[in-house]
Amino acid sequence: MTTKRIALLTFLALGLSGCGVMEKMGMVEPSVGRCAGAACQVSVRVEGCRVIIEPETRVPRGMQNVRMIWTVVTANAEFASNGIDIQGGGGVFHSNQHQGKVYQWVNTNPGPGRFKYSVNVVQAGERCPTFDPFIVNL
Repeated sequence: MTTKRIALLTFLALGLSGCGVMEKMGMVEPSVGRCAGAACQVSVRVEGCRVIIEPETRVPRGMQNVRMIWTVVTANAEFASNGIDIQGGGGVFHSNQHQGKVYQWVNTNPGPGRFKYSVNVVQAGERCPTFDPFIVNL
């Protein structure tokens, strides 16, 4: 191989490996989650009082009045009374409902936007640290 080919292959390998690092650092948007019809399903796992959201919440363009449904799937955990608290979403999010392991909001999705929200859970009777991901309307 020539020196140019080796340099090119090295450059490509480093560039592609960097994409995975950038996604983990939040610099690249994750893929669209489980949104179908008029609902987006988001699983909330709690491991040692650490909240894990799967998938990250992205609402496809064109979906309107989407029911955002977060479900705690861990046996000994449930949402606190302020389970899903969306900051700066006035006019975009409304009609929240909460029942133990399920929390819902309606997302009008009027256009692109990024909204920080807090996930508040209790595991085995202990309030866990708040987790702050984002909802992205594409």
